[in-house]
Amino acid sequence: MKKPSRNCDPVMVSSFLDKELDPADDASIDRHINSCPSCKKMLDDLKALSRQVRTHITGICDTDHASIEKSLLEAICKKKTPFGERIKAAVLSKKVWIPATAVASLLLVFFTVFQSPGVTEPSAIIASLSGDVSSVVIIETSRTRQTILWFNEEFNLKD
Repeated sequence: MKKPSRNCDPVMVSSFLDKELDPADDASIDRHINSCPSCKKMLDDLKALSRQVRTHITGICDTDHASIEKSLLEAICKKKTPFGERIKAAVLSKKVWIPATAVASLLLVFFTVFQSPGVTEPSAIIASLSGDVSSVVIIETSRTRQTILWFNEEFNLKD
């Protein structure tokens, strides 16, 4: 089986048709197209396609562009809504309320769960004992009824 040459490249044939090649490549592709039936057919097909596109575009270009522009601008202006209505629609849309509700829920959970209790009421001293070397204080919180023992030692070393 014969390996296709660089000249059988459809891009090169298209570039040849569009006159985008340098003179050396242009001459080489021209010789190849004259000797290769498949490339000759490819070039003929590209020429036919180019003619059809050019004919279609010419028909489109004959239209009145001013009337098309005017009708497009009118359609755009009809669709334009006032600023207040756009804001109202944005605020009332689910695109705003669903994320806002989710954020509010997360903030509520965060501040409820992670809120530091702090000191809400004073503690009561149940008993206090002091001696020569140490002292003990027993404290109980009134709301949670937690008992706290505070022990303090003082060493006075005398020689």
